Amino acid sequence: MNARRRDGLTALEVLVATVLAAILIAALLGVLRGLKASERALEMRSSGPAWQRNLAALLDNDLANARTYQTTAGELILTGYGGRAGDGTATWLRGGVVYAIRATKAGPWLVRSEIAGDASLAPATNNLTLAGVTEIRVGMTPPDAVASMAAASGQPALHDTVVLQPGDGREQPLADGLVIEFWGEESHAPLFRHRCRTP
Repeated sequence: MNARRRDGLTALEVLVATVLAAILIAALLGVLRGLKASERALEMRSSGPAWQRNLAALLDNDLANARTYQTTAGELILTGYGGRAGDGTATWLRGGVVYAIRATKAGPWLVRSEIAGDASLAPATNNLTLAGVTEIRVGMTPPDAVASMAAASGQPALHDTVVLQPGDGREQPLADGLVIEFWGEESHAPLFRHRCRTP
């Protein structure tokens, strides 16, 4: 019996092994890139003071449940399906949230009000959210700036990327890149800034 002994791999086996290794490395790099981006986003969210994190969480929740928005002088109205019952349980019925500037004895405050679509479910709730707010600005980040921000995983400079929307009270669909800013009377930068990320 004359059996041939194999001492090495054939060229085809080497080629297949190389291709599989390249695919595996590309997949691993993609996972690492995704983890790094989510880590950066988490650091940005958790690096600010507690009031900023709380306000960002409120806005994230409100924007996630909203389908449309309206702006008027001193108000931002988000409308969607984030209604709640009197005990605070989500009902997923039509509801809205209004962020409005209200005068108080302590000065101007940003007040957040939840309004149920069905008034019998829950009365409107009002919460003082941020002191010293005198102006609400809503704008859009142009698509090319959104792409460059996603690549850099950072916030864009305000004057470079935000195109303000008119506050004419018309209902408009929520879109990725919507920027919400709360400004104070003598501030040269927004007191708070948040960018909408639609799913």
